[in-house]
Amino acid sequence: MKEVLKELTQTNAIASNEEQIVELILSEVKDFNLEIIRDNIGSLILKKKGKEGSIKVAYYAHMDEVGFMVKNKTPEGMLNVIPIGAVRENARTNQLVNVTTSKGKIFKGMLQPNTSTDDLYVDLGADDLESISEISVGDMVTYDSKFYMINENRYMGKALDDRCGVAALIELIKLNMQTPNEIYYVFSSSEEVGLRGAQTSTYLIEPDYAFIVDVACSKSEFDRSYKNNRQLGKGPMILHYDKGMIPNYKFLNKVKSLADSSNIKYQEDMFSGGSTDASSVHLSKSGVKSLVIAIPNRYGHGPYAIGDLKDLNNTIKLLKILGEYEWEK
Repeated sequence: MKEVLKELTQTNAIASNEEQIVELILSEVKDFNLEIIRDNIGSLILKKKGKEGSIKVAYYAHMDEVGFMVKNKTPEGMLNVIPIGAVRENARTNQLVNVTTSKGKIFKGMLQPNTSTDDLYVDLGADDLESISEISVGDMVTYDSKFYMINENRYMGKALDDRCGVAALIELIKLNMQTPNEIYYVFSSSEEVGLRGAQTSTYLIEPDYAFIVDVACSKSEFDRSYKNNRQLGKGPMILHYDKGMIPNYKFLNKVKSLADSSNIKYQEDMFSGGSTDASSVHLSKSGVKSLVIAIPNRYGHGPYAIGDLKDLNNTIKLLKILGEYEWEK
């Protein structure tokens, strides 16, 4: 688990530039005889075939991370960049970054600290355009962050949103669960820029039930009260509400009942200010019964976030139970 998560977080992939993550996922699950399906904007769908007419259960985790894209190159050899996704204001300057060209070559640089957070530049140590001739407009810029185990269970790295979810689905596949359902593992593209891959992939596979695996962090890491339902080590969050979806109440309560009967620790939460792939998934065609299972993190949308392996493992246990349950039409 730790090695998979480390590899995922060390891989660079902003929206619509996720092929390195796709290759890593396929390498990890190559022995499980899953049908490979792609939508037209980059999402990866892995199908575990069920009996004819069986219920379709889909799991979702998005592959893309927040980052930047090269907008212009200056005569002084600087890169003018724009944020891709909702990058934290305080993480837009004075950070180490990798610039990845279309040929896969990586240049090291830093987000310049002497500009406003609305007009961003990467300094590569160059002095002229010729020095950065291999870099093009549209190239990807991501944080240059390492992965750390900071104690027995707590990890720290970039792109935990949503490489935690991707890691959970990879580990779920490796469990090779026996199920009456047809299972789809959806690694969606371009969530951070508008939940796009979730919409196209759902239209393609037409699931009956969907479980969206994402992350969330508290507004205050000092809050350990009843108001903070995103605390590390207390299990995944089952969401009653996000800005784009309220789940079917009977469905939500069934999920809670299954978790309770298996003694899986979980938190109950609401996203008052944000949304997930569920917003797109649940509205596909005639509607999909959908629920968000969120993994608690500290921080996010910057160069580092912190998570807990216990929460990740409890998430996987819950997802397995939900996949093995015989759902009704």
